[in-house]
Amino acid sequence: MINTKFIGRAIFALFLLTTSIASAQPADSRAIRVSLGFSTGIPNRHGFNVVYGGDVRAQKDFSRSVSGLLTLGYTEFQHDHKNNLADFGFVPFKLGTKVFPLEKLYLTAEVGTAIKQHKAQESSFLWSPGLGWAFNNGLDLGLRYEESRRRGIGTGQFAFRIAYGIDLTSLIQRN
Repeated sequence: MINTKFIGRAIFALFLLTTSIASAQPADSRAIRVSLGFSTGIPNRHGFNVVYGGDVRAQKDFSRSVSGLLTLGYTEFQHDHKNNLADFGFVPFKLGTKVFPLEKLYLTAEVGTAIKQHKAQESSFLWSPGLGWAFNNGLDLGLRYEESRRRGIGTGQFAFRIAYGIDLTSLIQRN
């Protein structure tokens, strides 16, 4: 079980790291990108056998190695039919940071909220660290751990994301 103090400290440390990297790098990239992604995962909660979903992610570059993220999507947990658990879905809304320690390799940290599909008034804290590889052709492959918590009860997944992104900055400059 991961406690909230640890999560807060990790997010603060990542913020300090990205701030120092951003100030040390030349501001040569101000690109805005949008990607569409599909995810599939393995749930960490007993009684569920698969997780799948999709998302739209906006990325704003602050420098060559640091970007801000805004992600909105849908995630569905499927039960294993051996018990009386119902499938459930939620809409994740996350803000985050993407840091490139190497040219194509990136680390992400996102926090936000998970809004239940059928009970919009019920939302929970959502956090998600990850890593991935961004290709020059727009393809993006990533791995992440994602967990939502409400009143001490958490549901999480280890997920693989495949996405395709386009650079909106170059589209805008063409016109």
